[in-house]
Amino acid sequence: MSAVAPAVLELRATLPLPPGINHTYRAGRGRHGDCARVYLTPAAREWTQSALLTLRAAGWRRLPTGMWWLSLDVTLVMIRHDIDAPVKALLDVVAAALGVDDRQVGHLDVIKVRAGSPADKRLEVFVRAGAVADLEEWNARSLSQGGTHRD
Repeated sequence: MSAVAPAVLELRATLPLPPGINHTYRAGRGRHGDCARVYLTPAAREWTQSALLTLRAAGWRRLPTGMWWLSLDVTLVMIRHDIDAPVKALLDVVAAALGVDDRQVGHLDVIKVRAGSPADKRLEVFVRAGAVADLEEWNARSLSQGGTHRD
């Protein structure tokens, strides 16, 4: 018997900030030295594993198989980073926690708030996930979020 997914699933979590972009990726050679590859640094892998454990503890689970539309509202409480630096790491960890491809994110809203001290730094995320029947419904949800590039 298959589980029926709710119309819209809402999830919240607070995570530490991921490592800065310069401490997240490194370039190297493939196994045979024939092509350049980009890989996560040990610090980035450690943050990813810790973030996944936090999301699992907060009740985040894999979504049932199907086509999903995701909306993320993110509040970054930080001191120095650029607003976009933590976003890719967050998208990857949310996708891994929910068992979806991060290409299913149709709406992303990011707000940056300055932290008063290093102890206040954090990333707050609110995710809405809804099952969609087809590409037309997926696009309709994205455009209803106030996109500026409408026809």
